This record gives sequence, structure tokens and C-alpha cells, in this order.
Amino acid sequence: MPWEQDYVSVRRYTIENGFMDRKDD
Repeated sequence: MPWEQDYVSVRRYTIENGFMDRKDD
């Protein structure tokens, strides 16, 4: 499972929306 791609996508999405949601699980 390409979890890294999903992680990057989520990070990029949050950054583009103007709020950074740190998910260091």
C-alpha cells in the first residue's frame, strides 16, 4: 500500500487549504 503517497496527498491538500494538520502517527 502506497501510504507515503497518501500521506503526501493529505499534507499537500491541507497546506493548499491553508491549515497544516500534522499526522505523525
